Amino acid sequence: MYFHPKTEQFWIIDYRIYDPDSDNKTKIDHVEEMVFNVVNKKKL
Repeated sequence: MYFHPKTEQFWIIDYRIYDPDSDNKTKIDHVEEMVFNVVNKKKL
């Protein structure tokens, strides 16, 4: 989620559904991937 303090608006940039049984990823794995994608692919 991104929050703009001047306008007090927020945008959902990325989200995941946590399901460790199907993808074998931890919550930290998901966060790392989301941050990487925001920085490298979405260029935010």
